[in-house]
Amino acid sequence: MGAMYQFVTRINADEYNKFVVSHPLKSIHQCANWANMKPNWNSFTCGLKENGELVASALVLVRSQYGFKMAYIPRGPLMDYTNEAMVEAFLLNLRLYCANHGISTVIFDPNVIVNRVSIKDKKKADEYDSQLYLKPLMKHKWVHYRGLTKSIEETTLPRYQLRFVFDDNDILNRLPRKTREKVCHYLDHGLTINESNDCDKFYALIEYTEKRKGIALRNPQYFNDLLTNYPQSTILVATVNLPEVIEHLGNLKKEYQEKINLYFDSAPKKSKQWQSQVNRLEKEIDESKTLLAKYGEIIDASALLLVSDGSTCELLYSGLNEDFRKYHPAYTLRYKAMEWAKANGCTSFNFGGVEGSLDDGLFTFKSSFDPEIDVFIGEFILSCKWSNIIFEKGLPFIRKIRDKQISRHKKNQA
Repeated sequence: MGAMYQFVTRINADEYNKFVVSHPLKSIHQCANWANMKPNWNSFTCGLKENGELVASALVLVRSQYGFKMAYIPRGPLMDYTNEAMVEAFLLNLRLYCANHGISTVIFDPNVIVNRVSIKDKKKADEYDSQLYLKPLMKHKWVHYRGLTKSIEETTLPRYQLRFVFDDNDILNRLPRKTREKVCHYLDHGLTINESNDCDKFYALIEYTEKRKGIALRNPQYFNDLLTNYPQSTILVATVNLPEVIEHLGNLKKEYQEKINLYFDSAPKKSKQWQSQVNRLEKEIDESKTLLAKYGEIIDASALLLVSDGSTCELLYSGLNEDFRKYHPAYTLRYKAMEWAKANGCTSFNFGGVEGSLDDGLFTFKSSFDPEIDVFIGEFILSCKWSNIIFEKGLPFIRKIRDKQISRHKKNQA
């Protein structure tokens, strides 16, 4: 006899969160507190119980858009996608519940990784068989798969992400040589990394990213809410002490100059290389003095915000003052962020999403830490009412209007 499942809604928060944190597909997006980060959405929790115990769950976000009531389940539902009976029971009951509450469409995005490959094997990222997970979902005519999307813009959360999985080895020693050099070059030589809960300071650095990319991100209150709703979270700030940097560069220049004086006759080729280093350092010293005159002695150069679900640490937001890029704060910050994550019990660090082409500048930067490429199964649309047909056909048009509104907002912010 098949399993008997009971569909439940409005689950007690403690019971719900206890189930989520113990589930193998957990993520910060399915914690009950994620709803607090979406003030423009309504929400409810639901799930399946078997013998009185939760065996599946979902945080469902709901809002009305262009005359339609739609729902979204980020990185969920949490259930065994290879269990056809469970999948059918959950989706059928969710569909009926949503239809009875006027919801025409549910977009859901399972936290299911269908492939994981190393950076060197990136050409194999799309070599996988997803039928194990697709078959239980696609057997129902009211479930539509949005396909193997490549662009970040095609889905709410990216299908391709870069994740660094921890082991017993030292993190720094696992990084490629060039990345290690960038991490360590100014660390403790004018560049320091510290934890902070100052959201105004963080937002000041986020504004550099907003202006550079022409986008509107969040406000200080949003970041404060993240830190409040997720106790396992922090802000890391990279601070540059320019007098110390100038002193460090001066010491390096002095070392090269001494080598030239000692070996000019016996090692002319080496001396020529050392002279090139002296010239480079002189240029960097002059640039640093210019920054000193502009900003003062000590300046916050970059920062990032981390949130952990207990296993995976997510890098959600980062900001960088481009004038200080030469000191590699973005590299040092991410190394220190991985150290923070490992020290706080995480087993992996998520650098965030990249384009599925795996060849743009963002991918190049993130891949310099030698993470692995995670490929997610992607988004599905659950049709709950006949009006969903209109909504689904009009979804590309709706998104086009939304993009125009965002673009108009960017211009207004400029």
